[in-house]
Amino acid sequence: MARGKAISIGPRGSCCRQYEGRPGFWFEKNVAPQHRLWPEAFPGTFIRERCVDALGREAKAKHDALEYCHRRRNEIQRQIEGLKAGPQELSPDDVGSLAAALANRTAMALRDESPLSTLPLETLTRLKQAMPIWSSYAKKESHIDKSNTRRSVGRYTDLLLDLVSDKEGVDRETMDLVAEAFDEALKASGTLLKPTSRKAVEAIYAAKLANWAELAEDAKTQGQSKAPVPKGASKLVTIDSLCEKSLEVDWHSPATIPGVRTALSKLMAWAASSYGISMVASIQQEHMREYAALIRQSQPKSARKELSYLSAIFQCGIDHTLLSGPNPCQAIPKLKRSARMRVAKSIEAHKTLTLEELQTIDELMVSDKQFYLYLLQRFTGARQQEIAGLRHCDMREKGGYKCIVIEPHEHRGLGINGQGSGIKTPQSVRYVPLPKILQNLWEHLKGTSKEPIFAKQDNERKFGENYRSRYHDKTKRRGLPSGTHSLRETLIQTLTANDIREYVVRCITGKAMPMADYVHEDLPKMADAVELYSHLMPLKIAIANLGRSQP
Repeated sequence: MARGKAISIGPRGSCCRQYEGRPGFWFEKNVAPQHRLWPEAFPGTFIRERCVDALGREAKAKHDALEYCHRRRNEIQRQIEGLKAGPQELSPDDVGSLAAALANRTAMALRDESPLSTLPLETLTRLKQAMPIWSSYAKKESHIDKSNTRRSVGRYTDLLLDLVSDKEGVDRETMDLVAEAFDEALKASGTLLKPTSRKAVEAIYAAKLANWAELAEDAKTQGQSKAPVPKGASKLVTIDSLCEKSLEVDWHSPATIPGVRTALSKLMAWAASSYGISMVASIQQEHMREYAALIRQSQPKSARKELSYLSAIFQCGIDHTLLSGPNPCQAIPKLKRSARMRVAKSIEAHKTLTLEELQTIDELMVSDKQFYLYLLQRFTGARQQEIAGLRHCDMREKGGYKCIVIEPHEHRGLGINGQGSGIKTPQSVRYVPLPKILQNLWEHLKGTSKEPIFAKQDNERKFGENYRSRYHDKTKRRGLPSGTHSLRETLIQTLTANDIREYVVRCITGKAMPMADYVHEDLPKMADAVELYSHLMPLKIAIANLGRSQP
């Protein structure tokens, strides 16, 4: 069946597609550069797969398809990073952690697939006897058909049922299948090992799996219906699994995850080169103390943010039982205030605007078809996507103040569902009072409709995408700061310089200040602050007819 026109789904780079006239969703990614470098790992130049849900069924809902594409992108990225890094030599602690996780993965596959009552007792005995043999077994030419490289876990039960207790008569194909179970578990972990580390992991893997077989044999003898859950971690904790958990529980937003992933990757690259550590769970407090001192010296401007990312993602792993405590970042010594001030951003680094520059931008944007979007962002300091995703019903009155409400709704949300003009963090949910100069605009835009005020234009994937591009082009031609975020930085800098409390500025801008942390009595302070800002940074142009022509 011929494919129709491709339609991109989700944010830019999601690799999720739909085709006109065809049901379902597809994951598509160009891997031609990787094919040239690693033809065995990437046999083709293009990957196209039908998206499936968590149960392996064809994905019918958009969020299921996006979750599948997100997972596959991470798997491919992890594979590329492993290929770039090359085979690793593991530390003794990492060898034990990896082997235990791989053995538990195989044991859990067996436990979930076959009820203990149907598994012959002698099979478990054979498993105990065969695993030590396999650990020293030199895998030579395999009798397995290599055309099917993605064998299901159902083959694991078949291979274990075929194990023989006679050491001299161990079947060659059976041993290859045991090795395949190990290889598949190792591939899923995204780890490439040097021969010495691989042999060490194989030996511990065999011992761990044999121990589990002994426990399962005892459970069978006692008449239990299910084999015991293997002790230790059943899932290898990787950068990928930590980031996925963070997204799943809304610990970080999708916009923040790339920075978190980069910070973790840099930490693990340093740990591997300095200590031979490749497992996230092996990072200790003494390692973090040394790493923090290193990056504070080598990259003082970004060290604070990276260490904040690392502390947050480690705490996420601990709180959701992926990692054991305490948080290794607790050992990082805090900088004295004088040291923090030396690495703080300057006004130039913040790209704030002077009054003259801001009024020049006013003149450039007055003719823009989304001038109202610009005005709301200019006087509230909100992020571009926060304003672009507003609905008519988000114009609300609170405590006698005319406000905009920035919150998740059916068109945008938090986490994986917040891709289209989504809310960056849970702390971004807030009320923002408007200055008097925008009161008429508020009256014009308010309503009960749940439709977006600033509807998507042309081929926009996110609300306000074209507005941001037009703003960028107009300001860049005049040599002005070209990002809409400079409007936000200008409000923050101006209010702070005029002795407005940091607490009030955080309430207005939604910077690490949850809505639950402020009450309605704070609205007057916020209203006074935005009114002050409108007088400090006034419009040069006349807007007498505000609210009569646009949204």
